[in-house]
Amino acid sequence: TGRRGSVRTLLGTRVFTVPPDLLVIDLLGDGFLYKMARFLVGQAIRCACGKESIETLRGLLDSPRPGVLHHIAPAEGLYLARVFYNDAPMLPPANPHPFSA
Repeated sequence: TGRRGSVRTLLGTRVFTVPPDLLVIDLLGDGFLYKMARFLVGQAIRCACGKESIETLRGLLDSPRPGVLHHIAPAEGLYLARVFYNDAPMLPPANPHPFSA
């Protein structure tokens, strides 16, 4: 199989809360690189907390700097929800109880 480099496309995002204090961030993409989801979440949280501007995040996405340390969200709580193969990708409906079957 051929390698496709390091370009991935983020097709959609969704952020919602599940009471009392769970924040859920869904990411939909055509693939994810090592620590990509954790980077996106970590940087977005820094922006939401006012520690960095959205322009800083945009700059990091437009001009990646390999080897530069960024704020990476911890892996705890990160899980793969679904893999799409032939059907059209879309975010599944928000589940009020994301850890139930």
